Amino acid sequence: MRQLLTGMFHPDQFTDGASNSSSSGEQLREGVMGNMADPRNESAFPQPDPGMLAFGSSSASPVSAPANAAADRLRRRLNLTHGGTLSAAHHARELDRIRRELLHTCGLGDPIGPDVIFSTSSTKLYHTATRLTCCTTASLTRLIVVGAEESGMPAWGDGMVETVNVPLRNADGTPRQAASVDGDVGSLVNEAIAMEWRVLIILADVSPTGLSGPGIACAVAVRDRFPDSVTVLVDACQFRLAPSTLRAYLEHGFMVAMSASTFLASPAWAGALILPDAMRFRLRRRLLHPALMQYSTRADWPPDWPGADMLDEAASLGQLMRWEAALEELRAFRRVPDAEIARFLHDFAAAIQARLQADPHFEPLALPPLERITGSGAAWDCVPTMFPFLLHEPSRTSCRRPIGREDTERIHHLLQSNLVDDHGLEFANGNHEIAMLRCQLGEPVPCGSRNGVPVSALRLCVSARMVIDAARGNSQAIIDKALATLDKTALLVRVILYGSVF
Repeated sequence: MRQLLTGMFHPDQFTDGASNSSSSGEQLREGVMGNMADPRNESAFPQPDPGMLAFGSSSASPVSAPANAAADRLRRRLNLTHGGTLSAAHHARELDRIRRELLHTCGLGDPIGPDVIFSTSSTKLYHTATRLTCCTTASLTRLIVVGAEESGMPAWGDGMVETVNVPLRNADGTPRQAASVDGDVGSLVNEAIAMEWRVLIILADVSPTGLSGPGIACAVAVRDRFPDSVTVLVDACQFRLAPSTLRAYLEHGFMVAMSASTFLASPAWAGALILPDAMRFRLRRRLLHPALMQYSTRADWPPDWPGADMLDEAASLGQLMRWEAALEELRAFRRVPDAEIARFLHDFAAAIQARLQADPHFEPLALPPLERITGSGAAWDCVPTMFPFLLHEPSRTSCRRPIGREDTERIHHLLQSNLVDDHGLEFANGNHEIAMLRCQLGEPVPCGSRNGVPVSALRLCVSARMVIDAARGNSQAIIDKALATLDKTALLVRVILYGSVF
């Protein structure tokens, strides 16, 4: 059976030409959804898939029925209003409405609100932030990306930006000590300042495997020590943070990058860069870098941003539909009381962590407590919503053999298939129903090596829609579906390793 499965599902079938790591926002990568060749194309909008047990909470997740309906209402309204032709001016007005509603839903709309710059990928958000804040003189820029081994490293071609990674995990996948991460960031900043470079620190607020860094105190200290040279961008593209945390980041003068395709499980290519009040007025006095024409169109920027008229005008119904879907999810999520959110997340975490720890097929990766800038441990975003784990070959001894990246990748994709109906495989001993499930986990993230075997972590993730449904009385059903997804994962480990089910 192993030979049969290997022939049907070779890992090369599933690569998309991008980095093999998941991004802070699943990288919002171009090409990740197959036919979505043009991120501004309406036809690229994904459809609901109610039969999928979707715990990937990523850009490849199926959109929910309410989000799909909201996007379709927008499409029909614009088709009726504009006769099927969307002009750049109409697109700009709609996107500015979405900008205002996004700020309001995040509790940021009064009295003026921060600036929001839209983008179609997290990499482009990095580029926009760097060009906007650092590349304004002839000096070089050091881009310090914390956790780039998980989120992906932006590529630069002009020789003006040096990108350096500060890893969040050790070579064996275990979390690094927070003091070590902070120390590396501080040393890299001091070195760059000594060379009279500018610095942009990308702080990870929940990496693809649930880590964060550098510490808030470290980021504030180095920025305050070199206020004219150091800028901090919070990579919150997982968007697993409460409004109080988002506001606190902005009050500290940090930029925040977010994506709608992770926790909100909305379609890919919906990213935004939020600029704090302390920075927006200073940045508006600068000339826009010409390279921004590669990453932005005119409507992506606020209507009154000086100099933005140099950017190309464009109309994109697809972009509007993606954000309309995201706002539908965000509005519904914000209506759930924080206490209910925290209660469900605690119950979910307890059930999943107990299962991962008890099953010999799994090894949960350690998750240090999340540091929140508000200093309160009561907010729901202090509770884990992503559960990364490695796969193992069960053993009667204490030395289990880790499963390598190739087989982990194969299992990740086989999870999404009905092994009985789609591939004609037969299962016994009560595994027939499990094999028929179609499930989705977060795509594998490389996490070093164990016993000389390069390994990747799968991730079981909570989405905003699950919290919404749990608040309607479906919490146990959601937990049961998550446990069933782990059942199928364990089943596939046995199939891949042994070619049989026992």
